[in-house]
Amino acid sequence: CSATQTITVNATPTVSAGSNTAICAGDQITLSGSGASSYTWDNGVTNGTAFTPSTTANYTVTGTDANGCSNTNTVTVTVRSLPSVSAGLDQTVCSGSDVTLSGSGASSYSWNNGVSNGVVFNPTVTKTYTVTGTDANGCENTDDVVVTVLSLPSISGSSDVCVGATTTLSGSGSASSSSPWLSSNTSVATINSSGVVTGVASGTTTITYTDNNGCQITETVTVNALPSISAGSDVSTCSGTGVTLSGSGGTSYVWNNSVSNGVSFVPTSTTTYTVTGTDANGCENTDDVVVTVHALPTISGTTTVCVDATTDLDGSGTPATSGAWSSSNTGIATINSSGLVTGVSAGTVTITYTDNNNCSTTTTVTVNGGTNVSAGSDLSVCSGTSVTLSGTGASSYSWDNGITNGTAFTPTATATYTVTGTDGNGCVTTDDVVVTVNALPSVSAGTDEARCDGDQIT
Repeated sequence: CSATQTITVNATPTVSAGSNTAICAGDQITLSGSGASSYTWDNGVTNGTAFTPSTTANYTVTGTDANGCSNTNTVTVTVRSLPSVSAGLDQTVCSGSDVTLSGSGASSYSWNNGVSNGVVFNPTVTKTYTVTGTDANGCENTDDVVVTVLSLPSISGSSDVCVGATTTLSGSGSASSSSPWLSSNTSVATINSSGVVTGVASGTTTITYTDNNGCQITETVTVNALPSISAGSDVSTCSGTGVTLSGSGGTSYVWNNSVSNGVSFVPTSTTTYTVTGTDANGCENTDDVVVTVHALPTISGTTTVCVDATTDLDGSGTPATSGAWSSSNTGIATINSSGLVTGVSAGTVTITYTDNNNCSTTTTVTVNGGTNVSAGSDLSVCSGTSVTLSGTGASSYSWDNGITNGTAFTPTATATYTVTGTDGNGCVTTDDVVVTVNALPSVSAGTDEARCDGDQIT
């Protein structure tokens, strides 16, 4: 007996594991077989499922078709090392400072936060910057760098100073241990380690303050010139005369010796006065003025005079070269350059004397009116007759020719008699009277005769 059986021999499937592949360390890869119905991979790989190989390796897939026939294929996955990318050292900068970040260890670099590799930028706050470096194989790696941005210090204090004066600046935070303060122009202003600025000459200078982080801030300091203050020209004045001192060249003025600017005062002695003037910048300067006070002259001599009489006045010191003496009313009295006063009419007059310092003093001169003296009417008498002459109009009288007022005398010949009358002020006037003495007649009774008693005679 016999039997037959047909045996079919199926072809082995052509299984493919795919092309050899190179990846960068850390990248995932998915291996998928083809040419069969199901696939089994070695090294723990699941067909079509991504995984991350750690090293270069060969991966073999076994593919089985619908007939149960199997075949294998191998693929090599090359794992390339990542580039050793460096973002550089962490940096500490001051606000406003430029920073340049440059990666290394790769072929090209990409930074976050809008930074371009090798291009300067100005960070505003502390921040971590990440660089992604790509090598020639396209493998990437990253690194970080921290850029710490320090706040700038600040400067406080007045930025104006006057030549020769000082102002103190203060810097915030801790100052640098060496040379925290610098002046860009020490010929304009200097500054010491404590921030004391001293004005040297008018102009501007840049003052730099450095803190202990090395951060700097600058301030422009203006040095203002001192005002050109003037106290005015020296003054020569007379005792008792008001003087007004006024400064110029500033906006306000302060005087010593209790003087107020522009206000009249009466100095009592020669003194030097100092004014301190301040300008709009607050800068001060001083100037001096000497006020010389001359004593007033004095007048000596009799200050009463009679009409038509004179009195001599004397002034102290050296008289003025012209107009040393003057009268307030020459109708009452005149005075010449030597101080000789002449009475003109009764009344009072002010006499002024001026010395060579142009200082004046006055005195009142009284001019007393002259007496209205009368010697009486002229007389005509016979020889041997007594006469009495009496003056009138004064207080006392004096006659010439040995005559006593009011006392009888016998004139011997015709003569003019003058009386001088003096009033109560001592003023003297005169008057005359003529006494004519007539000779007696030469009378004759005839020749002596002898007659008898009873005779007639003619």
